[in-house]
Amino acid sequence: MKISKKFKPGQVIGSFKVDGKKVVFRTIKLSDLEGCMSYINWLIAKKAYISLQNKVSRKSEAKWIKGKVKELKEGNKIAVVIEVDGKVGGLVEVWRWPLANKHVSEIGIGVGPYRRIGLGTKALELMEKIAKKNFKSKIMVIKYMEPNKIAEGLYKKRGFKETGKIPKGIKHYGKYIDEIILYKELR
Repeated sequence: MKISKKFKPGQVIGSFKVDGKKVVFRTIKLSDLEGCMSYINWLIAKKAYISLQNKVSRKSEAKWIKGKVKELKEGNKIAVVIEVDGKVGGLVEVWRWPLANKHVSEIGIGVGPYRRIGLGTKALELMEKIAKKNFKSKIMVIKYMEPNKIAEGLYKKRGFKETGKIPKGIKHYGKYIDEIILYKELR
């Protein structure tokens, strides 16, 4: 996939087919409201290991998307929608830490109903390239909630190494669980 130095809302970064489905990676745009709201509320209904635990409203999701588009235009964060057969099936974003540690980028990823077909792997590969090219990142950080063995397997498969944990750092539906921190040196 060709990586741009500057991204615009709705810009297609790459596309491919997997399991007979057309997958498109593109930057977030304002018209993603319905798709993003449906995707995140699906994850919430499944009690997925994400920070949000209450369904999002149209108003809050519109505000969130506007913020992501603004950050994209400013070059501070790059949010990429994972579109599967024309529907939002996931979202991945990368941002650079500020000041003396601006050589470090952090990534957040969520995949909805189209799991276990390689979307997470492709999304991580893409965001590593973007972090290197756009932010000149040398290190990438990612976090997950300890019970999430799928995330753990994916991140370790991509070469991330555990560097620590915050015991009981997340309250997930009333239960305190550990937040695991991983890093990877980008070459």
